[in-house]
Amino acid sequence: MLPPLASIALRHQYMDELIERDIQLPWMEVLADNFLCVDNLHFYRAEPLFASCPLSLHCIGMNLGAMEPLDESYLQSVKQLADRLDVQQISDHACFHSLEGAHSHDLLPVAYHPDNIRYIAERADCVQTFLGRPFCVENISTYLFHRQSILSEGQFLAGLAELSGCGILLDVNNLYVNGLNAHNDEDAALDYALQQIAELKSEQVWQIHIAGHQRTRWGAIDHHGAALHKDVLYLLAEAIRLLGKKPVLLEWDNNIPPLRRVLEELNTVEQTLTDFACLQGEAL
Repeated sequence: MLPPLASIALRHQYMDELIERDIQLPWMEVLADNFLCVDNLHFYRAEPLFASCPLSLHCIGMNLGAMEPLDESYLQSVKQLADRLDVQQISDHACFHSLEGAHSHDLLPVAYHPDNIRYIAERADCVQTFLGRPFCVENISTYLFHRQSILSEGQFLAGLAELSGCGILLDVNNLYVNGLNAHNDEDAALDYALQQIAELKSEQVWQIHIAGHQRTRWGAIDHHGAALHKDVLYLLAEAIRLLGKKPVLLEWDNNIPPLRRVLEELNTVEQTLTDFACLQGEAL
C-alpha cells in the first residue's frame, strides 16, 4: 500500500539531485512509458530511487476508452516493469487516444454514459487481472463536452469503480479545469468540482493528484507547469475531509523548476494537509 502522504513524481530533470542529496520521499510515482525498456543506462541511473521508497506506476498508453482491442504487447511491457520494481499501484486514464488507426497526442474524453461505464470497467478489470496489482483509473481534463453524456463526471467515476473493482485516481485539478471550461467562472468551477467529489465513496478513491493549470482565452489547460491554484489546495482539503487520508501526488511536468522549488510546493501541500488535520482535531 502507498502511505497516505504527499509526494512527487520522478522526473529526469532532478533525478541525480534526489540521489546525490539522499532525499527521502514517502513514496514516488514513476511514469511507466519512460522506463518500458528496463535494460539501459536511463533505467540503471534511476535504480537507487526505485529502491528508496514505495512506488506507483502511471501509464498513458492503455487506451481504455478506445474501440481497438487492448494492446497486449504494451500491457506485457508494463507488467514486466511493475514486477521488476514491485510497485504498489498502477494507473491509467478514462479516455481514448486512437480511432481507426489514427493516433492523437492527447487524452481524449469519453461521454459520461452507462454504456461507457460498462465498456471501460470491463477493460479496466481485464488490465487489473493481467497485471496482478491494484489498478486505478484517472479522470482527465476535458476541453469539449459530449451531448451523449447523461451522467455527471462523479457518477461516471463512481460507476467505473463499482463495476470494475478498480480504484479511482482522483485528479482534483482536472475537476477544477473541467468546471472552468464548462462555466468560465472560478466560483462555479469550485462548486462543480465539489459536487463531483461528493459523488465518490472513500473506498473507491485510492490516490489523489494535484497540479497547476493555465487560463487562456480559449479556456483552462491542465498543463502541469505552474504552482497550485488556491482553489485546488482547497479542493484537496475538501477531498480529504470527505474521503479520508489518501496518497497525494504533486505533478509538475512542464516548465519544471529546480528541485528546491518543487519541494517548496510539496511543503505547501503538506502544510495544507497538516492545517486541515489540526482543524479536524487529528494529526496526519
